Amino acid sequence: AELAATAQALGYPAHIRMFLYILSFALLFDGAKRCCVSLFEAAQKMQFPAVLLFVERALFALLGLGAVMLYGTVTAVVLCYVAVQAITCFVSLFLIHRKLGLKAEGVKYSFVKQLTRYAFPFFTISLTAALYTDIDKLFLFSMHSGISVGLYAAAYKLVTIPVQFSNAFHRALY
Repeated sequence: AELAATAQALGYPAHIRMFLYILSFALLFDGAKRCCVSLFEAAQKMQFPAVLLFVERALFALLGLGAVMLYGTVTAVVLCYVAVQAITCFVSLFLIHRKLGLKAEGVKYSFVKQLTRYAFPFFTISLTAALYTDIDKLFLFSMHSGISVGLYAAAYKLVTIPVQFSNAFHRALY
């Protein structure tokens, strides 16, 4: 809801708001995957987060390049990103079930309600952190064209991708 309100308040056109709504699904899958990564880290199975990160990056590189070559649209790349997040989420859930032996239990709604109440400040902090990491792109988009934002984001990713691979390798070793 905050994403929709922010996009509306910033006056983004309808097609940009649609991309943001689609990306919201990727955020949900990414959140579930990160919960699984936390379980692996707690169980000292550090190779699995590295494997998941590699699978995620490699799949997105392959599917994203394929989408660009076949369709050449941003929508195709965004949908590839959502698909990759869903795939890595399900792979992480499979690994949790297979390697850690954890099984899903029934939903206890009173616990979910209590968890929601206690987790709300963390949700707000996470939302603020996500906005903080992308605020430069939002401001740039409000001052320049989408092409400028895309070039800036691509150049920024070229720097951060090697750092993420390095972090994944480090986490797998230690």
